Amino acid sequence: MSEEKPIVYLLRGDDREEIESKLSDFYQRLGTPDMAEMNTTRLEGKSTSLNDLRSAALAMPFLTERRLVIVEDALAPYNGPGKQKAREDLLSLLDSLPQTTALVLLIPDSRSYKRGEWVWETLTKNHWLMKWVDSAKGHAYVYDCSLPTDAEMINWTRKKAVELGGSLSLDAAKVLAEYVGNNTQRATREIEKLLTYVAFQRPVDDDDVHRLTS
Repeated sequence: MSEEKPIVYLLRGDDREEIESKLSDFYQRLGTPDMAEMNTTRLEGKSTSLNDLRSAALAMPFLTERRLVIVEDALAPYNGPGKQKAREDLLSLLDSLPQTTALVLLIPDSRSYKRGEWVWETLTKNHWLMKWVDSAKGHAYVYDCSLPTDAEMINWTRKKAVELGGSLSLDAAKVLAEYVGNNTQRATREIEKLLTYVAFQRPVDDDDVHRLTS
């Protein structure tokens, strides 16, 4: 018997590039693009009732192992005072989901440095949803998708270049990081442009960055 997969996936953070990369991984697991489209539902948390979520999450997949349900800003209906019953109803639904569902909850969040460590602003370890994750015993999985710091962007850009099939010199990475800050989506577009410019035949150097990036 194959090992059971998590059913609920939390993607917390502010790095949209990383979030989209994770979502792409989920799509690819569904098979062909047509199959993925037929078996994917995207919802906006702010306008999605619990009944809407239940209907989408309990729908059976078509000719594939699982159905993918993605909820943007998933906690919007459950934030603020007077929402205890709504939260309990949501957790009850999460507990009841079958293995044929992969529910991905996108949760905007950011990290800050406090008392010598990086901590999340929204989904702290004491948040009601994180407490549920801790008790779910493999039923849920958390992906951290935080933006890199400015200091981390030099290594980030070089790693991204390798992922895209090319390379950046150290000086090029430093200059590019100065241009884009920690905007990973913009950085990815610039790296793609730079690698195309050198035809993936040599490392991008700092002159290339100065020439093509503004």
